[in-house]
Amino acid sequence: MSQGHDGGMKMDNSSGSRGSHVRWVVLLLLCLMYLITYLDRVSLANTATLIMKEYGFSKVTMGVIFSAFIWSYALFQVPGGWLGDRFGPRRVLSTIMAYRTVIAVVTNMATGFYSLWGIRFALGVGEAAARFTTATRAMQMWYPRDERGFVQGVSHAASRFGAAIGPPIAVFIMIRYGWRSVFYVIGALSLMLWSLLYLLAYRNMPEGA
Repeated sequence: MSQGHDGGMKMDNSSGSRGSHVRWVVLLLLCLMYLITYLDRVSLANTATLIMKEYGFSKVTMGVIFSAFIWSYALFQVPGGWLGDRFGPRRVLSTIMAYRTVIAVVTNMATGFYSLWGIRFALGVGEAAARFTTATRAMQMWYPRDERGFVQGVSHAASRFGAAIGPPIAVFIMIRYGWRSVFYVIGALSLMLWSLLYLLAYRNMPEGA
């Protein structure tokens, strides 16, 4: 064992958690997070036609709104990774997913271009601290080196699955209940299906599980 950055003990490759079923529960939780984040990521594209019609946006304007997420996602990757190291995946990821719930609800309150651009920028800030940064930190803490490639592959597959099932789900909800309902559903998934469950079930180190 060695001292970790967050004050806990860092797992060696020979850790007894290697044979523990708990680490597969951790992987399932991380995969759910990846899936939900990609559902959210594609949701704006899926609802763009109705949003453009309601607000009178051109395709160019909508493209600028799309870009807000990418700018913040790129800018906050490094600060997001630092947060994961400093405070640990349990605290950071549960907070981020609850934060995403707020963003999803606020999206439905947008009044025009500037508010919608700012909301998407704020979403990118939160997601930058989750995927590829703090989630990877959680994998490093829970899995020995000879399993990390596998768990990364599984989690990335979950994110692509989210992108694949997102459009038909969004279209179904949008047709029946309106485009705003898509974001309410995503907010509920982020908070109830993931953030609260993760906070209750996950510990930063295998020794605390």
